[in-house]
Amino acid sequence: MDLTCVGSDAENKADIFINLDNTGVKAGGIYVSKCVVDGYAKSVIYASNTADVFEVGSIQFYDIVVKNMGTGQGVFDLRNGKYSQFMLQSSTVTGGRDFLRIDAPCSIHTVVVDGNTLYNLN
Repeated sequence: MDLTCVGSDAENKADIFINLDNTGVKAGGIYVSKCVVDGYAKSVIYASNTADVFEVGSIQFYDIVVKNMGTGQGVFDLRNGKYSQFMLQSSTVTGGRDFLRIDAPCSIHTVVVDGNTLYNLN
């Protein structure tokens, strides 16, 4: 892995790795690869159902390791917004509450979950 992002240590506790909870988030895509996401209290990615609608072309996670997640909300938690694609490939996800949460206000055209190791998810 090329990058490790640690959400907690002895003094700090981060909730969310990628937080889309800002008004007017628009992006062609969000791409994360070859990364370890370790120790976040809530989510790898989060978009709340109370914020403005988000528009993101594609969300892609490739060859990532997610571990030591808290159970505060979904690991991949998209409660609002419009997305052309959510993709998780060749990755390992251990722990967490909901694996992929998609609420009614959210629109995703395609969901691809392929070639992953998923362990100890609620």
